[in-house]
Amino acid sequence: MLFHFYKVDLLRLDVDLLRLNVDLLRLDVDLLRLDVDLLRLDVDLLRLDVDLLRLDVDLLRLNFKTYTSNPMPLRYTT
Repeated sequence: MLFHFYKVDLLRLDVDLLRLNVDLLRLDVDLLRLDVDLLRLDVDLLRLDVDLLRLDVDLLRLNFKTYTSNPMPLRYTT
């Protein structure tokens, strides 16, 4: 009879542990979703970096064209 009570207690403990495992798995899923969102943000930021670098290149080209067409600085012109 005493063995039966221990067995019931062990089964209850197993159920509790299974519930905890389910909760932990749900947390893992939530964390993975957060990781995906952060990775998407990283991709967006990298795209922005690329766009800014392209803008820098365009500005450098424009400055170079301006300098080669008028190499003398404006303050020295009369």
